[in-house]
Amino acid sequence: DVRKILDNPTVFSVKDYRNRMEPVVGPYMLNRDSHPYYNIEEKQWMRSLMKRSDLPRLQRIVHDATASAIQGGVGPDRTLDVVPSLGRGVPVVIVQEYFGLRAPSADMLRWSLQTQDSFFHNVAYVRGLRGFLIRTLGVGGADLRASQVEALEVHRAAFGAGKEMRSFLDDYIDTQSSTIRSEDTVLARMLAVNDSLTHPKTLARIRSNIMGGLVGAVETSNAAVVQSVNQLLARPEVLRAARAAAHNLAEGEPIEDSPFAAYVWEALRFHPINPFVVRYIQRNTLIGDGDQAALLRKGKRVLVATHSAMMDPRTVWNPDRFEIDRPARDRRMNLGYAMHRCLGDYVAMVMIPEIVRQLVLHPGLARVPETPAIEANQGIDFGPRGSFPERYRVRLN
Repeated sequence: DVRKILDNPTVFSVKDYRNRMEPVVGPYMLNRDSHPYYNIEEKQWMRSLMKRSDLPRLQRIVHDATASAIQGGVGPDRTLDVVPSLGRGVPVVIVQEYFGLRAPSADMLRWSLQTQDSFFHNVAYVRGLRGFLIRTLGVGGADLRASQVEALEVHRAAFGAGKEMRSFLDDYIDTQSSTIRSEDTVLARMLAVNDSLTHPKTLARIRSNIMGGLVGAVETSNAAVVQSVNQLLARPEVLRAARAAAHNLAEGEPIEDSPFAAYVWEALRFHPINPFVVRYIQRNTLIGDGDQAALLRKGKRVLVATHSAMMDPRTVWNPDRFEIDRPARDRRMNLGYAMHRCLGDYVAMVMIPEIVRQLVLHPGLARVPETPAIEANQGIDFGPRGSFPERYRVRLN
C-alpha cells in the first residue's frame, strides 16, 4: 500500500509540502508532482552535477571533518555531544566544501533547522479561515490555539530563513563569482555548465537548488547519525560486530557498499529519519484489499507510514531481527522512495556511515544516560519541538 501511494505522485500529491516549501526555496523538485521540468529535467541536471566519481573525495572530507570534530568536541571527562559536533557540524562542512554554499556555519545551522522544522514537522498547521479563527478567537480550545500559534511561528521563522538565504546567495554569486568558479563544487559546476546552455538556468533556479542542498543535508543527517548510533548502542552484540566491520574497512576503501554501511542502514530501519510522509489525495482511491481495504477520499491528507512498511512481516524478511544481509529493498525507504527519493542519496550513503564508523571505532563507546531518563523517542533528547535530535551524549574511553 505504501509503495502504491508513493509510486503514484499524480494521485497522491506532495502539495501539502509545497505550501510550506515554495515561499522559502521557490519551485523545487521536492514540492512538485511528476513535473516535466522540476521533477524530471532539474533532477537529472542536479544528479549530473553530483557525480558518483565524487564519492572518494566526499569520504575524505567527511573522514577529516569527523576526526577533527571528535578531537575538538570531547571534554575532559571524555564525553561528546554528538548533535552539535557530528550530527550537525559535519554536514555543514559538506554543504560548504562540496555544495559550495560558504555561508557562516552558525547561519546555516539556523537556516537548516528553521526550514526543515517547518517543511517536515509542522504538518498539523491549519491554514485558511479555520486556522485564523483558531489562532485569533480560540475556536477549538486553548490547547489547539496554543499549538497553532506555535505552528505559525515555525512557518514565519522558515520564511525568514528563506529570505536570508536568498539574499546571501544573490550577493555571494554576484560578488564572488571568480572565487566560486576557481573551486570544484556543485555551485561552481552549475555556473560553468550554465555558460554553455542554449537556455541558461536563471539565478533563481540555481539558487533554489543550492538552497535545497542545505535544507536537505543537515538536520536529516543529524537524525540519521544519532538514531543509528543509538540503535547500535542498544545492541551490544551487534555493536561488537559493527566495530569489527569498521576495523576491516581499509583506508580509502569505499564505504557506501561496505558491510559496515549495512549495519548503519539496518539500524535506521528500527528508527528511521521520518516514520511517515504526508500526501494529499487528488482523487478517490481504494487502497488495500479484503478486510484491509480502505477508501482514501479526494481532498484529504494521508500519512504514508514508511517505517511501518519496513517492519511489515508480509513483505519484509524477519522484520524484528537485526539482519545486515537482508534484501536491500527491506530498508530502501530509509532515504525516501520513488520519485521523491532523497536527491542527495549518494552523498548520504557516504556521509552517514563514515561519521558513525569513527564513533564506533572507539572500543569504550557508551551512552551517557539522561537524568531524568527520557521515555519517548527511544531515549533521545529531541528538544521542546520534538523535531530533530538536540542532544545525545556519549563517552569515548
